[in-house]
Amino acid sequence: MMTDPTLAFTWALLRANLRDVRAIIVNLLAPVAIVVMFIATGNREGMIFIFPLVLSFSVLFGGSALMVRMIAWRQGRVFRRLAVTPVPLPNLILGLILAQLVVNIMQVQVLLALGVMFGLEITLPQLLVVEGAVVLGSLAFTAFGAALSTVVHRVDVASTAYVLIMMPLAFTGLLPDLSGVVRLLPSTMFTDLVRIIDGPLDVPTVLIGVGGLLAYTALFLWFAGWRFRWD
Repeated sequence: MMTDPTLAFTWALLRANLRDVRAIIVNLLAPVAIVVMFIATGNREGMIFIFPLVLSFSVLFGGSALMVRMIAWRQGRVFRRLAVTPVPLPNLILGLILAQLVVNIMQVQVLLALGVMFGLEITLPQLLVVEGAVVLGSLAFTAFGAALSTVVHRVDVASTAYVLIMMPLAFTGLLPDLSGVVRLLPSTMFTDLVRIIDGPLDVPTVLIGVGGLLAYTALFLWFAGWRFRWD
């Protein structure tokens, strides 16, 4: 039995997330369907080419679920009731993010296993970098969802707002040979790390990506805490 209120809160959220099998299946359906489509047609090269794109999208859009939950809780005055519990505000936000983070990472592992099962060749160093990128990327974009929930106030437009903001970032991050400010976007840093799954292990890219995603995570968490409202 957990005695720490923050751990107990995070664990309760995680169990609720894992019990929501329907949501997990829906989130996995599109990326898995894309991979299976290439496998079913015997297009192994196409599957390997598209795999980093599918993996990137799965992580980039992982913050949407948390954003919707936080807005729904605010509208339902759940946060107001939580205000009288022993869980401090920073721990409350962190618990929400960590619980969603675990689910997002587990979903990506299913995609990775599926890719390896059907011909994706990846070395141990590449796997370690990609797994690290998945953790950091999931953390950054889940934190982004928490930050965005403080400026979007309606559940019915939450997912649309997230997609409208993230879609341009996702595609600019996937375009090759970009320079300037685009290279400083979190989506670009993340996709540069994911591309290592089928390319050379470039140390400067790894260092820039890791440092950048950590910095963006800190920025998004700060903004989420700064703009947080109980109702």
